[in-house]
Amino acid sequence: MILAYVPDLDYPQLIEKFNPRWKEKYLWAVHSIFYQQIRSKKSFNGYVNLDSDLLKKYLGTNYYRPILTALLNSNIIEPYLNAKGVQSYSKGVFSKAYRINPEYATARVKATPILKKTYARKITNVRTELIKEAIKLNPNIQHELLALTYRKIRYREAMDYIKTNYEENTPQYNARIIAVREFNELHKTDLSQGKEVLNYHFSFNKGRVYSPASMLPRDLEQFTYFQGYEDEPSVCLDMPNSQLCFFDELVKRSVFYSKNVCNVEQANDVEEAEDKKVVHIGRKGSEKNRRDMEDLTKGENHPPTPPPSLCVPLLNTPNSWRTFIRKGLGYERIMKLHNWKDKTENHTKEERQEFKEVFFGQLFYNRYIPVYLTPLEETFNKYHPTEAVALRTIKRTLGNKGLAVQVQTLEGKFFHDTIVNYLKTNYKNVPFTIKHDSVTLPKSDASYLITELNQLVKDFFNDNEISFKVEEL
Repeated sequence: MILAYVPDLDYPQLIEKFNPRWKEKYLWAVHSIFYQQIRSKKSFNGYVNLDSDLLKKYLGTNYYRPILTALLNSNIIEPYLNAKGVQSYSKGVFSKAYRINPEYATARVKATPILKKTYARKITNVRTELIKEAIKLNPNIQHELLALTYRKIRYREAMDYIKTNYEENTPQYNARIIAVREFNELHKTDLSQGKEVLNYHFSFNKGRVYSPASMLPRDLEQFTYFQGYEDEPSVCLDMPNSQLCFFDELVKRSVFYSKNVCNVEQANDVEEAEDKKVVHIGRKGSEKNRRDMEDLTKGENHPPTPPPSLCVPLLNTPNSWRTFIRKGLGYERIMKLHNWKDKTENHTKEERQEFKEVFFGQLFYNRYIPVYLTPLEETFNKYHPTEAVALRTIKRTLGNKGLAVQVQTLEGKFFHDTIVNYLKTNYKNVPFTIKHDSVTLPKSDASYLITELNQLVKDFFNDNEISFKVEEL
């Protein structure tokens, strides 16, 4: 059964000139936004990018614009507008963004079945088409999807846990209810040719696979197990500081200097950022003083060659940035130097998680702005000046969003290509699932595979010091 997860609203009453024949299309458009929004770890009320090409497939080329317009005019959804009042997007990097009107986002979530058979089949066909397209891009995706079907969840236990630990109808509650329902559909998947049944979201986008396994909140993983391994726990092999390590590898391989570089309008990013100042978490001191500082890269000659790696060999010393990130201590290093939460050590798990969002928002994936440094950029420049210059140069060249996409793509290449191909070739019957930068396996299989998977990551980064962190779920 195809379900649309939507706020429980009177859509015919809210939508002016409501077309009854489009009823389920309206719902699927709202679902497409709400599903992404409520699954976001950063903000349940944040904007989400909506792929117009994908929406055309689900709603129809002649319908998606009128349906979006009707939802916008009724204020059920809101568009993200930049400082100039324009919906910005960059082809191949990020799409136009929308969100459910916050006034409606707190309504009870209703799992509405798509009853019209022809439309339900259309949605299924689109999902099947997306899988086939993904397999063409990476044939290993087929094996990964098959492996997903062996992972199950103790449904009733998970539901009881949610109802005990989360307030009903809060975003956290709703997100977990949806996650469990979708995860419970994994083992029901039918991949026989011509009869593909996929009652959940599965996609391959910019190197990453999105599935019920990758979207399941961490506190619910304790209720999962692999079919055939019911009596043993699962083990998660997690790569510490993965984005920082893949970023360094990206620089060394000069991926973003290829002819296929994303066309990010960096000038527009800078102009928008200067027009609309962003309030950075943890900002201290005078902003004017920072804006008066000379740009780190100003006045330098920038030849059309890659800048130095953030982990250049000459800086491979006990206090180098490379040393910290390869040991999984990159965030701890900056927390200490920045005196995060007014302390240099003993940060809690919650404080570290909060810092990671600030870290990427202020240092790695924030916009490049001339003659301005965020508080974390100031800290990074003070203690790691060579790496700070390289990072600013990269953001100026590629753009913050383009940089994020390239890092994600390289991460996906390792996990969904290198690792999946190795398991498919050597351990075809071992079940596993991948959640962005981690691999989950049955404990008995992980006991002997950890050495081999560690060797894969060492070979990929050409570094014998890097390895997975092992945690039992």
